[in-house]
Amino acid sequence: MAADWLPTGRVRRAATPARLIIEGAAVAAVAKAKALRGGSLEELADDARLVAAAERIARQLGEMKGAAMKLGQVLSFVDVGLVPQQLRGALAALQADAPPMPYDLVAQVITAELGAPPEELFDFFSRGPIASASIGQVHMAHRGEDELVVKVQYPGIARAVEADLRNAALLSMLARVTQRLLADLVGSIDTRAVIDELRERVTEELDYRIEARNQAEFAVLHRADPWLGVPEVIEELSSRRVLTSRYVDGLRWSAAKEAPQELRDRWGQAMCRFQWVSLFRDGITNLDPHPGNYLFHDDGRVTFLDFGACQRYDADQLRRLSGLAIAAMSQDDQRMLDALVDMGILKGLDGIDPDTMLLPMRLAIEPATTEPQPFQFTGDFVARQVGQVLRIRFGKEQLRIWRQLDAPPELPMFLRIVLGTAGIVSQLGAAVHFQDVLDEALDGYPGHQPYRIHP
Repeated sequence: MAADWLPTGRVRRAATPARLIIEGAAVAAVAKAKALRGGSLEELADDARLVAAAERIARQLGEMKGAAMKLGQVLSFVDVGLVPQQLRGALAALQADAPPMPYDLVAQVITAELGAPPEELFDFFSRGPIASASIGQVHMAHRGEDELVVKVQYPGIARAVEADLRNAALLSMLARVTQRLLADLVGSIDTRAVIDELRERVTEELDYRIEARNQAEFAVLHRADPWLGVPEVIEELSSRRVLTSRYVDGLRWSAAKEAPQELRDRWGQAMCRFQWVSLFRDGITNLDPHPGNYLFHDDGRVTFLDFGACQRYDADQLRRLSGLAIAAMSQDDQRMLDALVDMGILKGLDGIDPDTMLLPMRLAIEPATTEPQPFQFTGDFVARQVGQVLRIRFGKEQLRIWRQLDAPPELPMFLRIVLGTAGIVSQLGAAVHFQDVLDEALDGYPGHQPYRIHP
């Protein structure tokens, strides 16, 4: 039955992306035609053809699960004015409302992994999921007085993902879908980099034991923090394909966006602190900042979920990254250029236009250098952050310079969490005291001059 529910063969899994290419081409054609007529990105979302195509793409990706669905989830939270709103809206359903697997398959997985069916392990286990995602779905459960959530991996998903990642034709199609969806709006895109990241992330996320260890580590690191929370892992009810955590009650994303501004500001502050402090204090970051991975509380706290994709940084990587951030904070052009050389992004400064090179750093640090604080995160700000390195912001000569740059391994992941978190916080419209965030994150690093002692 699992085989009927989830296609796992290469041929069957390649068929859907083939259809998506056609849908993606239609989306791109509509968007490009309107853009050429001078229409704004917001106006693109009003076209009925765009809405219909977006809904079909989301539905087909949701039925595939695995790597294909993960691509849709990644695109869904790129809220930087580059992906049309209606397309993001349709894909956003993949974060929590993907088509669920039947309950008998859920019971089979739990029995195989934990040695007994749900009815024997729990006093209550919901037959329907409370959330569905790319490689598993989440159920409510009770055991004694404990309220729990149980994430169960789809049976056959490992074979499906393996088929995706080994199928050159499928990967090529997914790359072309990405290009079709975005390229005519934002310029040149390294679709191979998108696919490579999907490969690494989805493969790691197939083993829930890795996620359990990451989650337990974050819970310890932030145990004393009054504003950040991480659910406790129930180890005896977790395995390679089942992850059980203590249930935490909180607002989901759709409700959080409608909350009073004061609350949204406090949540934005907490989210920025979580990413930046985790990076520079603890040397580990959660690489999956998207709306489905947060619970919001009416006292200003935020609970963080889903630790399947994390990145660790060694001392030398943190030295280079902190040097880059501190140099940007100084707003000293020469110091910033020297940091780019130390980072390995530049081999030297000969023939480099400082304005071209330093614009991204200035924009990245703008939340901290803007006075007065707090800094208001908006979609326009994040769009400027992303757009600075794309064709719409640079002439041919400047773009040629950018394409010749080297990126050390830690830089793409650093940019991912910076832009990802900024994108989420901007959707809340939160005003964040970002100087306080960086003071806490970079405390003790050589060269950091705390903002709190600045005149």
